Amino acid sequence: MTLLYHSNLFTVVNKTGADELVAQSTLLATGWEATATIRAAAATFAIAAARWDICRSPGGTQNGGRAVPALRGVEACLGSGPALRAAAGGEGDIPYSLLAECVKGIIQAETYLFRERGFPDAATYEKSWKENYTGSCRRYSGSGYTGRDWYEHIADRAWSDLLFTRAKTAAITAAGDGTLTVAGSFVDSFHELGASLALRDGAVTAATGGFLRAPDDICPGSTAALSRLVGTPLAALDRKSITTRLGGPQGCVHLVDLVTHMLHAVNGRG
Repeated sequence: MTLLYHSNLFTVVNKTGADELVAQSTLLATGWEATATIRAAAATFAIAAARWDICRSPGGTQNGGRAVPALRGVEACLGSGPALRAAAGGEGDIPYSLLAECVKGIIQAETYLFRERGFPDAATYEKSWKENYTGSCRRYSGSGYTGRDWYEHIADRAWSDLLFTRAKTAAITAAGDGTLTVAGSFVDSFHELGASLALRDGAVTAATGGFLRAPDDICPGSTAALSRLVGTPLAALDRKSITTRLGGPQGCVHLVDLVTHMLHAVNGRG
């Protein structure tokens, strides 16, 4: 076995005052060291400031950093993708993806900010997700959804300003027969899963995965769809095609996230 590449992506969201959130995403990889930060209002999620910095890149060609003032006022929430791409898409793949990770972290941190967001209690907040995001993922789409209470699943943070953490990893190794193995993990405040892909001659030859933590009993079944990647050329796999192959709304968005991160590592993009 020969180790070829590492990629680690970390996201942390903290509440730094009565009404401010700071989300930071950091990429630490064999080819990259980069970070992005978003400051946003806790009540509205309106972005007050955003910045990216690349300290290390292949050949140093993309080193640098700057603020992204066009993101001021954009709400860091579900549905903000077009505005984020319009404001930050021209910054390059790495800055854009890290800023997008910050937005994802803020969305997840809302779990602990329901009062600031105008919900009177946790039950009302969870009900809004069940009503407004039906069809968004396996938990809210599958007929086998058990209805487990979200707030029974998550950790208590009543005393802490740390609202959310996430780590995505990928490690690429080569065997003597020309097969590459990509091992990935996705661990955050609410989920824990892993996947492994075998690659040969530019295509996926095997794909497996599993969950250690999930908010509902229906979630782990999403890994069965990994078999649909087998035989697919790498050139045909982007986030949209991965989402389709992994079940769309009947699949797991976090599993899609993980596989996408793993293939970005294969392509040296993270």
